[in-house]
Amino acid sequence: FERFKSQFYHLGNYDLDPLLVWTAIRSFLIGSIEAFQSPGRILPREHFVGGRLGRNRCRIPSVHRNEVYDIFLRYQRWKESAKLFDDSDRVNILLDLLGSLNQRIQTKIYVDEVQDFTQIEILVFFMLAGPENLFLAGDPAQSV
Repeated sequence: FERFKSQFYHLGNYDLDPLLVWTAIRSFLIGSIEAFQSPGRILPREHFVGGRLGRNRCRIPSVHRNEVYDIFLRYQRWKESAKLFDDSDRVNILLDLLGSLNQRIQTKIYVDEVQDFTQIEILVFFMLAGPENLFLAGDPAQSV
């Protein structure tokens, strides 16, 4: 978040809180299962803006979602031009590598504070251990 805020976000004249935008990018636009299943592993604008995520799941007001998506697209171009990657890019690369192995590591994985992970980060745990060897614990009333 700090690099996003200090090196990218200040370049634009945005009215939205940078943490709100970063959370939307990390949680929905790149870090959700819907994004993972979409072309380019990016949630399509119509899914984000059109309310398919639901108001309870994505609490960003609908009037701000187009602006958040535009900022996200600028952020993606900025990363590419600077030859940078963020945590979600790193997780997607790891998922590609795990998918190419076509096998699971037979071990048990215990994850606490699961609410602090994005959906694609949790997918890494599933790919490593499988659902039968994975124990997730967290507080649904808490989220980062």
